[in-house]
Amino acid sequence: MAITTRIRSCKLRQEYGVYSGCEAEYIVSGVTGASLSAAAVAAITATDIPDYGDALPASTNLYVDSIDADLAGTDGTNYEFIVKVRYIPYGEFLGAWVWKGSTSLAQTNTARDIGGADITVQYTYPDDYVADPAYAGQTITQGGTVGVLKPQLELVGNGIVETNTPLVTMDSWLNKTNSTDWQGGQAGSWYISNVAYTILDVSSSPRKYMFEVTAQWRYSGWHPTAVFVDPVTGQPPPDLVAGLGHKTVLSYQNFDFNNVWS
Repeated sequence: MAITTRIRSCKLRQEYGVYSGCEAEYIVSGVTGASLSAAAVAAITATDIPDYGDALPASTNLYVDSIDADLAGTDGTNYEFIVKVRYIPYGEFLGAWVWKGSTSLAQTNTARDIGGADITVQYTYPDDYVADPAYAGQTITQGGTVGVLKPQLELVGNGIVETNTPLVTMDSWLNKTNSTDWQGGQAGSWYISNVAYTILDVSSSPRKYMFEVTAQWRYSGWHPTAVFVDPVTGQPPPDLVAGLGHKTVLSYQNFDFNNVWS
């Protein structure tokens, strides 16, 4: 007896003008198998049953997320199943990397203003300055540092990775910055601060893991800046020379994020 497939029902959901879900049911008859579980697999993989990851023909925003096979009846040799196919929005589908963003404020100290100029403050001592006559009438200019709040954008991405060495994959991403533009941020502005994974499929080769990656963005980049501080005043001098008086210290390895998360 040949396997036959026919549609039983279809429920399509639209919210805010967007197709947000779909559930379709198929009746699959004439299924055989060495066991009930083997017959269920044959029903799920029958012709005309969508595969995991297939897009809904009417909307490329919806993708097959799960497929269930419920036994409807058997004559002892042939089985009949109700196969239920669920479509979910791309933003929830984990067959491809999906990113969700949030923001926070982080405080940092800086010796330069928003335009990159050194911060300076100045004071002219009165001519009758008695605390230390050596300063009387002198104008002293000092460098300064201030604490500022800067927005920090965070992206958390989830995706399936096929690998037999998940720790190696984790190490290749963690504590790295982007070497090229990514997600609208220039090279060096994104930093991978956390990587986690769980096993998804031990039967596949290579195995499948669900990875979660946290990427944080900082406009000024993540490499720290070393600044000369005057031992007398305790502040940076006002005329520091870039590359000598203050310099960026390269502290993180990088790679092209686009090669992994396009």
